[in-house]
Amino acid sequence: MREAHGDHSLEFLGEMEPLVARDWLTSIPGIGIKTASVVLMMSFEMPLMPVDRHVDRVSKRIGLMPPHVSAEEAHDRYLALLEPEQCYPLHVGLITHGREQCHARVPDCDTCPIAPRCRQVNRRAP
Repeated sequence: MREAHGDHSLEFLGEMEPLVARDWLTSIPGIGIKTASVVLMMSFEMPLMPVDRHVDRVSKRIGLMPPHVSAEEAHDRYLALLEPEQCYPLHVGLITHGREQCHARVPDCDTCPIAPRCRQVNRRAP
């Protein structure tokens, strides 16, 4: 990075288009699409949709993403579905819901405000 840009700063990424900046970051060994998307969204307010395990799980349970879509593929599917200003609040909302209520093993469906849209709830036995 220093050879290409003169220092160790990532500030130059803020001048790039979001997908170009994401591609640049993911070209570095060890940096995947989720990490690159988080860095760009949080540091440069770029309209990207990082998909971690919470976002992936909740998205599939409530039908935002089909069950067969990988977390990797979901990053780009979200960009096609969302307006730029929707990325950050949806990302934070899905993570919060996944951490606090929609747990992987034992989700708290009884008090969930989005249970009526949830595939997980509808699969449970009465």
